Amino acid sequence: MFQLPFATFMMRISFEAVPRELEEAALMDGCVSFGALRRVLLHAVKPGLITVGLFAFLAAWNDFMVPLFLVGGDNQPLPLALVNMRQQVMGVIDYGSTQAGVVVLTIPCVLLFLCCSSGTTSTASCPAL
Repeated sequence: MFQLPFATFMMRISFEAVPRELEEAALMDGCVSFGALRRVLLHAVKPGLITVGLFAFLAAWNDFMVPLFLVGGDNQPLPLALVNMRQQVMGVIDYGSTQAGVVVLTIPCVLLFLCCSSGTTSTASCPAL
């Protein structure tokens, strides 16, 4: 819900960590400022972009309160559907189906993390190359 301030803060920190000399070298080599941003700076802040993207996805995926108040009927996100499924049968909780729902809920997050983790570690060690 509050991803824009967090993303702005994280990207500001990522761009401040990049040495100013990289941008100056790109400008001296003939890049305009947008070209330097696209060709040099975005590659240097790639781990920060991936991290912000992962945090934004996880916050949207696990959001519970906004859909609870805004979404009704049959179109519910998985966390809300899981809670509603848990409360259906006269107060008896089916722990097997609840745990299966939690596993299904975590699979996309784990797959996304595994796909993006190589991009954060490979460029974090040497961003100037």
